[in-house]
Amino acid sequence: MRIKHKKLTDLIPYAHNPRINDGAVEAVANSIREFGFLVPIVIDKSNTIVAGHTRYKAAMLLGLTEVPTVDAGNLTDQQIQAFRLADNKTTELAEWDFDKLKIELDALADFDMEQFGFEWEELQEEATPELEPVEPAEVEKHLMKHLQDVEVLAVQFSGGKDSVAVLNWVKTVNSTLNKEMVALFVETGAEYPCVTAHVVDVCKRMGVPLKILNPRRHLLQHYAEKEKFPNVLFRECMHEFIHETTDIYLHGLQKTVALIRGGRKDPQTKNSKSRTVTEKTYKDMTFNIIAPFYAMSKENYAAELEKVKDFMWSGYEKRFVRTACWMCPFQTDQQFEALKKNYPVLWENMVTYIKTWEFTEVKGCAYRKRLDKYKGE
Repeated sequence: MRIKHKKLTDLIPYAHNPRINDGAVEAVANSIREFGFLVPIVIDKSNTIVAGHTRYKAAMLLGLTEVPTVDAGNLTDQQIQAFRLADNKTTELAEWDFDKLKIELDALADFDMEQFGFEWEELQEEATPELEPVEPAEVEKHLMKHLQDVEVLAVQFSGGKDSVAVLNWVKTVNSTLNKEMVALFVETGAEYPCVTAHVVDVCKRMGVPLKILNPRRHLLQHYAEKEKFPNVLFRECMHEFIHETTDIYLHGLQKTVALIRGGRKDPQTKNSKSRTVTEKTYKDMTFNIIAPFYAMSKENYAAELEKVKDFMWSGYEKRFVRTACWMCPFQTDQQFEALKKNYPVLWENMVTYIKTWEFTEVKGCAYRKRLDKYKGE
């Protein structure tokens, strides 16, 4: 096999490439930046890409001018077409041995593996047999009995894409149930400046009543006084500021309620269907937390997002990944870069916190290393 470097501008993406790869480009770019361009792009005799469209986009993102290529000119046109599909499909047939994966990730504590697509939650997951995703109609049937028996359907609403899709799902289901419905948004004091306005706008356009809640303590003030970021394992910021504030409000209603949230897991976790409903007790009140998308397939989840594409937060177009608090340390490089570009004053504050606040170290977690990269700014 002969590897030949070619100008990136000479390569031609295949016009009918059926693979949707935009979500993988940043991770691949990070891999190339860290390890070099070790896997060549496969091209045909006309320089059209046969395999390696994600690497091509990653090279563009990195500003590379030349990339290694391998010529598949010895294949017929039909073989090239078949190989283009087979190269992508065969990668889907492999599975992770999660026990061994955890060992390998633990041994790579000095590497930021999250930049390559590994989430911190993967270090927490137990190896479990794969289950088939639950179809939307089955999910709705399973959840309907939990929704019919309550007086209020409350949606924990953050304004993020998952949250917007869930709000729309509940609104649709409620068109037959006719229950009291409310969207609950907890304004912690550390939101991006435009998020609250986005939340108000979405609820108004969807015709869903909105209740903006405030925690008993201001989140930013709380951690600034401690000079310490939230704990990476326990995420007490979520429990003490978001969940507790929501629980207090629901308890004050003195009605039977169901709390509906976003959240979806790939179907390698056990008891997928049962994870859609979790019972919670707060003081003398017991209610169900419902996650209708938890066991949904990627394809069906994408269809739910498509329904609400006109309600999406404008921050996504500015490269933000989440609507999370701007001073949250558990972010990707892309989120930090978006904060730096779009809100430079807030970024200056964040850099100060990175330099001066305590951060709890956890073996195998890459957040500390990621934060350290920005100490020199």
